[in-house]
Amino acid sequence: MNTKEQLQLNKTQTLLEIAIKGGKNGRRAMLQLRCQYRPLFIEAVQKSIKGEVPFLLASKYHDAFDSILRDYIYQHEVMDMSEFESFLNSQLHRMVNRELKIRRFNRKVRKGYKMDPMRAMQLMTRLYMDSCGISLTERTLAYDAGWIWFEEYLKNHPEEKRWNADTPFMEVMALISEEFTEEEYGKYDIGSIRLEDKILFAAEMIEDVDEETAVALCWAINTEMTREEKLRLSKSRAVLASALPSESRFDQRSKPCLWQLIKVLRTFSTLFDISEKAIFYSRKDAEEEMMRWTTHQTDELLCFIIRKLPLEKAYCDDLCFYDRDFDKPWLETGGVEEHVYTPGGFEKKPCFQKGDLVEYILHDENITLLSKGVVDKTPTEDEDCYVILDNETSIDISGPAWFDCAVRVPSRYVFPLKHFKLKDK
Repeated sequence: MNTKEQLQLNKTQTLLEIAIKGGKNGRRAMLQLRCQYRPLFIEAVQKSIKGEVPFLLASKYHDAFDSILRDYIYQHEVMDMSEFESFLNSQLHRMVNRELKIRRFNRKVRKGYKMDPMRAMQLMTRLYMDSCGISLTERTLAYDAGWIWFEEYLKNHPEEKRWNADTPFMEVMALISEEFTEEEYGKYDIGSIRLEDKILFAAEMIEDVDEETAVALCWAINTEMTREEKLRLSKSRAVLASALPSESRFDQRSKPCLWQLIKVLRTFSTLFDISEKAIFYSRKDAEEEMMRWTTHQTDELLCFIIRKLPLEKAYCDDLCFYDRDFDKPWLETGGVEEHVYTPGGFEKKPCFQKGDLVEYILHDENITLLSKGVVDKTPTEDEDCYVILDNETSIDISGPAWFDCAVRVPSRYVFPLKHFKLKDK
Protein backbone atom coordinates (compact mmCIF):
# COMPACT_ATOMS: atom_id res chain seq x y z
CA MET A 1 0.00 0.00 0.00
CA ASN A 2 1.47 3.34 -1.04
CA THR A 3 1.43 6.53 1.03
CA LYS A 4 -1.58 8.01 -0.77
CA GLU A 5 -3.68 4.90 -0.21
CA GLN A 6 -2.65 4.80 3.45
CA LEU A 7 -3.69 8.44 3.93
CA GLN A 8 -7.07 7.74 2.34
CA LEU A 9 -7.55 4.70 4.56
CA ASN A 10 -6.70 6.74 7.66
CA LYS A 11 -9.10 9.49 6.58
CA THR A 12 -11.91 6.97 6.06
CA GLN A 13 -11.17 5.34 9.43
CA THR A 14 -11.44 8.75 11.07
CA LEU A 15 -14.74 9.49 9.34
CA LEU A 16 -16.14 6.16 10.49
CA GLU A 17 -15.12 6.85 14.09
CA ILE A 18 -16.70 10.33 13.97
CA ALA A 19 -19.90 8.93 12.45
CA ILE A 20 -20.21 6.45 15.31
CA LYS A 21 -20.22 9.30 17.85
CA GLY A 22 -23.25 10.93 16.24
CA GLY A 23 -24.25 14.56 16.56
CA LYS A 24 -23.82 17.20 13.83
CA ASN A 25 -20.21 16.18 13.13
CA GLY A 26 -21.26 12.55 12.98
CA ARG A 27 -23.96 13.41 10.46
CA ARG A 28 -21.45 15.22 8.26
CA ALA A 29 -19.06 12.28 8.47
CA MET A 30 -21.82 9.86 7.47
CA LEU A 31 -22.68 12.00 4.45
CA GLN A 32 -19.05 11.99 3.35
CA LEU A 33 -18.86 8.22 3.77
CA ARG A 34 -22.02 7.83 1.69
CA CYS A 35 -20.50 9.77 -1.18
CA GLN A 36 -17.19 7.93 -0.91
CA TYR A 37 -18.77 4.46 -1.16
CA ARG A 38 -21.47 5.28 -3.71
CA PRO A 39 -19.34 3.82 -6.59
CA LEU A 40 -19.53 0.41 -4.87
CA PHE A 41 -23.31 0.59 -5.04
CA ILE A 42 -23.32 1.72 -8.69
CA GLU A 43 -21.02 -1.18 -9.55
CA ALA A 44 -23.29 -3.64 -7.73
CA VAL A 45 -26.33 -2.40 -9.66
CA GLN A 46 -24.56 -2.45 -13.03
CA LYS A 47 -23.39 -6.02 -12.49
CA SER A 48 -26.94 -7.09 -11.67
CA ILE A 49 -28.78 -5.39 -14.52
CA LYS A 50 -25.95 -4.89 -17.04
CA GLY A 51 -26.96 -1.36 -17.92
CA GLU A 52 -27.39 2.16 -16.58
CA VAL A 53 -28.51 2.52 -13.00
CA PRO A 54 -32.28 3.22 -12.77
CA PHE A 55 -32.99 6.41 -10.87
CA LEU A 56 -35.45 5.03 -8.32
CA LEU A 57 -33.06 2.21 -7.50
CA ALA A 58 -30.10 4.53 -7.12
CA SER A 59 -32.04 6.84 -4.80
CA LYS A 60 -32.40 4.01 -2.29
CA TYR A 61 -28.64 3.94 -1.76
CA HIS A 62 -28.73 6.61 0.94
CA ASP A 63 -31.13 4.72 3.19
CA ALA A 64 -29.38 1.43 2.44
CA PHE A 65 -25.96 2.81 3.39
CA ASP A 66 -27.22 4.17 6.73
CA SER A 67 -28.86 0.83 7.54
CA ILE A 68 -25.76 -1.17 6.59
CA LEU A 69 -23.49 1.09 8.63
CA ARG A 70 -25.74 0.74 11.69
CA ASP A 71 -25.73 -3.06 11.29
CA TYR A 72 -21.95 -3.14 11.02
CA ILE A 73 -21.44 -0.97 14.12
CA TYR A 74 -23.89 -3.14 16.05
CA GLN A 75 -22.10 -6.36 15.07
CA HIS A 76 -18.48 -5.21 15.44
CA GLU A 77 -16.76 -3.75 18.48
CA VAL A 78 -13.60 -2.82 16.54
CA MET A 79 -13.83 -0.79 13.34
CA ASP A 80 -11.71 -2.37 10.61
CA MET A 81 -11.95 -0.58 7.25
CA SER A 82 -11.15 -3.56 5.02
CA GLU A 83 -13.71 -5.66 6.90
CA PHE A 84 -16.27 -2.85 6.69
CA GLU A 85 -15.80 -2.49 2.92
CA SER A 86 -16.26 -6.23 2.44
CA PHE A 87 -19.39 -6.18 4.61
CA LEU A 88 -20.74 -3.14 2.75
CA ASN A 89 -20.13 -4.70 -0.65
CA SER A 90 -21.94 -7.95 0.20
CA GLN A 91 -24.90 -6.14 1.77
CA LEU A 92 -25.23 -3.76 -1.19
CA HIS A 93 -25.38 -6.70 -3.61
CA ARG A 94 -28.05 -8.28 -1.42
CA MET A 95 -30.04 -5.06 -1.34
CA VAL A 96 -29.80 -4.61 -5.13
CA ASN A 97 -30.99 -8.15 -5.85
CA ARG A 98 -33.93 -7.73 -3.48
CA GLU A 99 -34.90 -4.41 -5.07
CA LEU A 100 -34.71 -5.86 -8.58
CA LYS A 101 -37.05 -8.67 -7.54
CA ILE A 102 -39.57 -6.14 -6.24
CA ARG A 103 -39.31 -4.13 -9.46
CA ARG A 104 -40.03 -7.25 -11.54
CA PHE A 105 -42.98 -7.98 -9.29
CA ASN A 106 -44.39 -4.46 -9.70
CA ARG A 107 -44.12 -4.62 -13.49
CA LYS A 108 -46.32 -7.72 -13.48
CA VAL A 109 -48.81 -6.06 -11.12
CA ARG A 110 -49.41 -3.21 -13.56
CA LYS A 111 -50.46 -5.69 -16.25
CA GLY A 112 -53.01 -7.46 -14.06
CA TYR A 113 -55.70 -4.80 -13.75
CA LYS A 114 -57.39 -5.78 -17.04
CA MET A 115 -57.18 -9.55 -16.55
CA ASP A 116 -60.39 -11.59 -16.51
CA PRO A 117 -60.94 -12.96 -12.98
CA MET A 118 -62.19 -16.33 -14.23
CA ARG A 119 -59.10 -16.78 -16.40
CA ALA A 120 -56.92 -15.77 -13.45
CA MET A 121 -58.64 -18.32 -11.17
CA GLN A 122 -58.00 -21.04 -13.73
CA LEU A 123 -54.33 -20.07 -13.92
CA MET A 124 -53.99 -20.13 -10.12
CA THR A 125 -55.72 -23.53 -10.02
CA ARG A 126 -53.20 -24.86 -12.54
CA LEU A 127 -50.33 -23.37 -10.51
CA TYR A 128 -51.74 -24.94 -7.34
CA MET A 129 -51.92 -28.40 -8.97
CA ASP A 130 -48.39 -28.09 -10.37
CA SER A 131 -47.11 -27.30 -6.87
CA CYS A 132 -48.78 -30.21 -5.11
CA GLY A 133 -46.15 -32.57 -3.75
CA ILE A 134 -43.41 -30.14 -4.76
CA SER A 135 -43.64 -26.88 -2.81
CA LEU A 136 -45.88 -25.90 0.11
CA THR A 137 -44.88 -22.24 -0.32
CA GLU A 138 -45.83 -22.06 -4.00
CA ARG A 139 -49.03 -23.98 -3.36
CA THR A 140 -49.99 -21.56 -0.59
CA LEU A 141 -49.29 -18.52 -2.73
CA ALA A 142 -51.33 -19.94 -5.61
CA TYR A 143 -54.28 -20.72 -3.32
CA ASP A 144 -54.23 -17.32 -1.61
CA ALA A 145 -53.94 -15.54 -4.98
CA GLY A 146 -56.80 -17.60 -6.37
CA TRP A 147 -58.96 -16.60 -3.40
CA ILE A 148 -58.30 -12.89 -4.10
CA TRP A 149 -59.30 -13.37 -7.73
CA PHE A 150 -62.39 -15.27 -6.56
CA GLU A 151 -63.45 -12.25 -4.48
CA GLU A 152 -62.86 -10.04 -7.51
CA TYR A 153 -65.00 -12.38 -9.63
CA LEU A 154 -67.91 -12.26 -7.15
CA LYS A 155 -67.71 -8.48 -7.05
CA ASN A 156 -67.98 -8.30 -10.86
CA HIS A 157 -70.64 -11.03 -11.14
CA PRO A 158 -73.34 -10.44 -8.50
CA GLU A 159 -75.63 -12.76 -10.49
CA GLU A 160 -73.41 -15.79 -9.68
CA LYS A 161 -75.46 -18.46 -7.84
CA ARG A 162 -72.95 -21.32 -7.62
CA TRP A 163 -70.75 -19.65 -4.99
CA ASN A 164 -70.81 -16.93 -2.38
CA ALA A 165 -68.22 -15.16 -0.24
CA ASP A 166 -68.09 -18.09 2.21
CA THR A 167 -67.37 -20.74 -0.43
CA PRO A 168 -63.88 -22.32 0.03
CA PHE A 169 -61.69 -21.76 -3.01
CA MET A 170 -61.03 -25.52 -3.01
CA GLU A 171 -64.63 -26.04 -4.15
CA VAL A 172 -64.24 -23.38 -6.82
CA MET A 173 -61.12 -25.04 -8.23
CA ALA A 174 -62.98 -28.34 -8.58
CA LEU A 175 -65.64 -26.66 -10.73
CA ILE A 176 -63.48 -24.47 -12.98
CA SER A 177 -60.89 -27.13 -13.83
CA GLU A 178 -61.69 -30.53 -15.34
CA GLU A 179 -58.30 -31.85 -14.22
CA PHE A 180 -58.77 -30.95 -10.56
CA THR A 181 -60.09 -33.83 -8.46
CA GLU A 182 -60.60 -33.94 -4.71
CA GLU A 183 -59.00 -37.39 -4.53
CA GLU A 184 -55.74 -36.30 -6.16
CA TYR A 185 -55.32 -32.73 -4.99
CA GLY A 186 -57.61 -32.34 -1.98
CA LYS A 187 -55.18 -34.21 0.29
CA TYR A 188 -52.58 -31.43 0.10
CA ASP A 189 -52.70 -28.65 2.65
CA ILE A 190 -51.56 -25.04 2.55
CA GLY A 191 -49.54 -23.00 5.03
CA SER A 192 -49.40 -19.46 6.31
CA ILE A 193 -46.99 -16.89 4.87
CA ARG A 194 -46.38 -13.38 6.20
CA LEU A 195 -47.61 -10.71 3.81
CA GLU A 196 -44.21 -8.99 3.73
CA ASP A 197 -42.61 -12.24 2.55
CA LYS A 198 -45.13 -12.99 -0.19
CA ILE A 199 -43.76 -10.43 -2.64
CA LEU A 200 -40.23 -11.86 -2.49
CA PHE A 201 -41.46 -15.45 -2.81
CA ALA A 202 -43.67 -14.46 -5.75
CA ALA A 203 -40.80 -12.57 -7.40
CA GLU A 204 -38.79 -15.78 -7.38
CA MET A 205 -41.72 -17.90 -8.61
CA ILE A 206 -42.44 -15.75 -11.66
CA GLU A 207 -39.04 -16.65 -13.12
CA ASP A 208 -40.33 -20.20 -13.72
CA VAL A 209 -43.90 -19.62 -14.93
CA ASP A 210 -45.43 -18.15 -18.07
CA GLU A 211 -46.19 -14.44 -18.35
CA GLU A 212 -49.95 -14.73 -17.88
CA THR A 213 -49.61 -16.81 -14.71
CA ALA A 214 -46.98 -14.40 -13.35
CA VAL A 215 -49.27 -11.41 -13.92
CA ALA A 216 -52.24 -13.11 -12.22
CA LEU A 217 -50.14 -14.13 -9.22
CA CYS A 218 -48.48 -10.74 -8.68
CA TRP A 219 -51.66 -8.71 -9.09
CA ALA A 220 -53.49 -10.83 -6.50
CA ILE A 221 -50.71 -10.65 -3.92
CA ASN A 222 -50.36 -6.90 -4.38
CA THR A 223 -54.13 -6.51 -3.98
CA GLU A 224 -54.04 -8.54 -0.76
CA MET A 225 -51.25 -6.30 0.56
CA THR A 226 -53.21 -3.16 -0.32
CA ARG A 227 -56.39 -4.41 1.35
CA GLU A 228 -54.56 -5.38 4.53
CA GLU A 229 -52.86 -1.99 4.68
CA LYS A 230 -56.18 -0.16 4.31
CA LEU A 231 -57.72 -2.36 7.00
CA ARG A 232 -54.81 -1.72 9.34
CA LEU A 233 -55.04 2.04 8.74
CA SER A 234 -58.79 2.01 9.31
CA LYS A 235 -58.38 0.19 12.64
CA SER A 236 -55.64 2.59 13.74
CA ARG A 237 -57.84 5.59 13.01
CA ALA A 238 -60.75 4.01 14.88
CA VAL A 239 -58.57 3.37 17.95
CA LEU A 240 -57.19 6.92 17.83
CA ALA A 241 -60.67 8.44 17.51
CA SER A 242 -62.00 6.43 20.46
CA ALA A 243 -59.05 7.50 22.59
CA LEU A 244 -59.65 11.22 22.05
CA PRO A 245 -61.90 13.08 24.50
CA SER A 246 -65.23 14.07 23.00
CA GLU A 247 -64.40 17.79 23.16
CA SER A 248 -61.38 17.19 20.91
CA ARG A 249 -63.51 15.86 18.10
CA PHE A 250 -64.17 19.07 16.23
CA ASP A 251 -63.32 20.46 12.84
CA GLN A 252 -59.59 20.35 11.99
CA ARG A 253 -59.64 23.99 10.91
CA SER A 254 -60.46 25.14 14.44
CA LYS A 255 -57.46 23.40 16.01
CA PRO A 256 -54.51 25.57 17.09
CA CYS A 257 -51.43 25.37 14.90
CA LEU A 258 -47.83 26.55 14.63
CA TRP A 259 -45.65 27.68 11.73
CA GLN A 260 -42.29 26.02 11.10
CA LEU A 261 -39.46 27.76 9.24
CA ILE A 262 -36.83 25.49 7.62
CA LYS A 263 -33.58 26.51 5.96
CA VAL A 264 -32.67 24.07 3.15
CA LEU A 265 -28.91 23.87 2.52
CA ARG A 266 -27.01 21.76 0.02
CA THR A 267 -24.37 19.67 1.77
CA PHE A 268 -23.20 17.87 -1.38
CA SER A 269 -24.41 17.94 -4.98
CA THR A 270 -27.47 15.82 -4.17
CA LEU A 271 -27.83 15.98 -0.36
CA PHE A 272 -29.49 18.38 2.08
CA ASP A 273 -29.16 19.75 5.56
CA ILE A 274 -32.58 20.78 6.92
CA SER A 275 -31.57 20.74 10.57
CA GLU A 276 -31.90 24.52 11.06
CA LYS A 277 -35.55 25.18 12.02
CA ALA A 278 -37.62 27.59 14.06
CA ILE A 279 -41.23 27.59 15.34
CA PHE A 280 -43.61 30.60 15.29
CA TYR A 281 -47.23 31.39 16.16
CA SER A 282 -48.03 32.93 12.76
CA ARG A 283 -46.88 32.80 9.14
CA LYS A 284 -46.12 36.52 9.32
CA ASP A 285 -43.70 35.97 12.20
CA ALA A 286 -42.03 33.12 10.29
CA GLU A 287 -41.65 35.27 7.17
CA GLU A 288 -40.13 38.13 9.17
CA GLU A 289 -37.54 35.81 10.70
CA MET A 290 -36.86 34.30 7.25
CA MET A 291 -36.06 37.80 5.90
CA ARG A 292 -33.46 38.18 8.65
CA TRP A 293 -31.98 34.83 7.65
CA THR A 294 -31.60 36.02 4.04
CA THR A 295 -29.01 38.58 5.18
CA HIS A 296 -26.50 35.84 6.05
CA GLN A 297 -27.25 33.29 3.35
CA THR A 298 -24.53 31.11 1.81
CA ASP A 299 -23.89 29.69 -1.65
CA GLU A 300 -25.26 26.36 -0.37
CA LEU A 301 -28.71 27.81 0.36
CA LEU A 302 -31.35 26.28 -1.92
CA CYS A 303 -34.57 27.67 -0.45
CA PHE A 304 -36.65 28.33 2.66
CA ILE A 305 -39.76 26.34 3.59
CA ILE A 306 -42.54 27.62 5.85
CA ARG A 307 -45.10 25.04 6.96
CA LYS A 308 -48.36 25.21 8.87
CA LEU A 309 -48.52 22.34 11.35
CA PRO A 310 -50.96 21.17 14.02
CA LEU A 311 -49.56 21.31 17.54
CA GLU A 312 -48.95 17.56 17.71
CA LYS A 313 -46.73 17.78 14.61
CA ALA A 314 -44.80 20.88 15.62
CA TYR A 315 -41.46 19.14 15.13
CA CYS A 316 -42.37 17.06 12.09
CA ASP A 317 -39.28 16.55 9.89
CA ASP A 318 -40.87 14.94 6.84
CA LEU A 319 -41.18 16.88 3.62
CA CYS A 320 -43.84 15.98 1.08
CA PHE A 321 -43.27 12.47 -0.30
CA TYR A 322 -42.89 11.86 -4.01
CA ASP A 323 -45.58 9.80 -5.72
CA ARG A 324 -45.64 7.26 -8.56
CA ASP A 325 -49.34 6.41 -8.66
CA PHE A 326 -50.10 8.39 -11.82
CA ASP A 327 -53.66 7.10 -12.13
CA LYS A 328 -54.80 8.74 -8.90
CA PRO A 329 -55.22 12.43 -8.04
CA TRP A 330 -52.27 14.08 -6.36
CA LEU A 331 -52.58 14.21 -2.56
CA GLU A 332 -50.34 16.24 -0.28
CA THR A 333 -48.66 14.22 2.46
CA GLY A 334 -50.64 14.58 5.67
CA GLY A 335 -52.51 17.62 4.34
CA VAL A 336 -49.74 19.93 5.58
CA GLU A 337 -49.85 23.50 4.23
CA GLU A 338 -46.40 24.36 2.90
CA HIS A 339 -44.82 27.36 1.17
CA VAL A 340 -41.39 27.45 -0.49
CA TYR A 341 -39.37 30.66 -0.84
CA THR A 342 -36.32 31.58 -2.91
CA PRO A 343 -33.01 32.43 -1.15
CA GLY A 344 -33.99 36.09 -1.52
CA GLY A 345 -37.18 35.54 0.48
CA PHE A 346 -39.75 35.58 -2.35
CA GLU A 347 -42.41 32.87 -2.45
CA LYS A 348 -41.75 30.45 -5.33
CA LYS A 349 -44.19 30.28 -8.21
CA PRO A 350 -44.24 27.53 -10.87
CA CYS A 351 -42.84 28.81 -14.16
CA PHE A 352 -41.79 25.72 -16.11
CA GLN A 353 -42.79 24.12 -19.36
CA LYS A 354 -42.65 20.60 -20.71
CA GLY A 355 -39.10 19.66 -21.65
CA ASP A 356 -37.39 22.07 -19.24
CA LEU A 357 -34.30 20.80 -17.43
CA VAL A 358 -34.80 21.17 -13.69
CA GLU A 359 -33.62 20.16 -10.25
CA TYR A 360 -36.19 18.85 -7.79
CA ILE A 361 -36.41 17.73 -4.18
CA LEU A 362 -37.23 14.04 -3.83
CA HIS A 363 -38.28 12.83 -0.39
CA ASP A 364 -39.00 9.20 0.45
CA GLU A 365 -39.24 8.14 4.10
CA ASN A 366 -35.81 9.11 5.52
CA ILE A 367 -34.25 9.93 2.15
CA THR A 368 -34.11 13.50 0.91
CA LEU A 369 -32.03 14.32 -2.12
CA LEU A 370 -31.78 16.76 -5.01
CA SER A 371 -32.17 15.18 -8.44
CA LYS A 372 -31.90 16.43 -12.00
CA GLY A 373 -34.65 15.71 -14.48
CA VAL A 374 -36.89 16.84 -17.30
CA VAL A 375 -40.43 18.17 -16.88
CA ASP A 376 -42.84 15.87 -18.69
CA LYS A 377 -46.18 17.16 -17.37
CA THR A 378 -46.94 20.53 -15.83
CA PRO A 379 -49.52 21.35 -13.13
CA THR A 380 -53.19 21.55 -14.05
CA GLU A 381 -56.16 23.15 -12.34
CA ASP A 382 -56.89 19.78 -10.71
CA GLU A 383 -53.48 18.91 -9.31
CA ASP A 384 -50.45 20.95 -8.36
CA CYS A 385 -47.58 18.62 -9.15
CA TYR A 386 -45.02 17.74 -11.80
CA VAL A 387 -44.15 14.48 -13.43
CA ILE A 388 -40.37 14.41 -13.70
CA LEU A 389 -38.18 12.10 -15.75
CA ASP A 390 -34.75 11.35 -14.40
CA ASN A 391 -33.22 11.80 -17.83
CA GLU A 392 -30.90 14.73 -18.40
CA THR A 393 -30.93 14.83 -22.18
CA SER A 394 -34.32 13.95 -23.61
CA ILE A 395 -37.93 13.07 -22.80
CA ASP A 396 -38.14 10.81 -25.85
CA ILE A 397 -37.96 7.44 -24.07
CA SER A 398 -39.98 4.25 -24.17
CA GLY A 399 -43.10 3.57 -22.11
CA PRO A 400 -41.50 0.95 -19.80
CA ALA A 401 -38.50 3.20 -19.21
CA TRP A 402 -40.84 6.09 -18.39
CA PHE A 403 -42.54 4.02 -15.68
CA ASP A 404 -39.14 3.10 -14.25
CA CYS A 405 -37.99 6.66 -13.72
CA ALA A 406 -41.07 8.94 -13.65
CA VAL A 407 -42.07 10.55 -10.35
CA ARG A 408 -44.55 13.20 -9.23
CA VAL A 409 -43.38 15.95 -6.92
CA PRO A 410 -45.08 19.24 -5.93
CA SER A 411 -44.30 22.17 -8.22
CA ARG A 412 -42.82 24.13 -5.30
CA TYR A 413 -40.05 21.50 -5.08
CA VAL A 414 -38.91 22.13 -8.67
CA PHE A 415 -36.08 24.57 -9.42
CA PRO A 416 -34.42 25.85 -12.61
CA LEU A 417 -31.30 23.89 -13.44
CA LYS A 418 -28.28 26.18 -13.12
CA HIS A 419 -24.69 25.64 -14.29
CA PHE A 420 -25.60 22.43 -16.03
CA LYS A 421 -24.68 21.20 -19.50
CA LEU A 422 -26.34 18.46 -21.48
CA LYS A 423 -24.48 15.21 -21.80
CA ASP A 424 -23.01 14.42 -25.20
CA LYS A 425 -25.31 12.14 -27.15
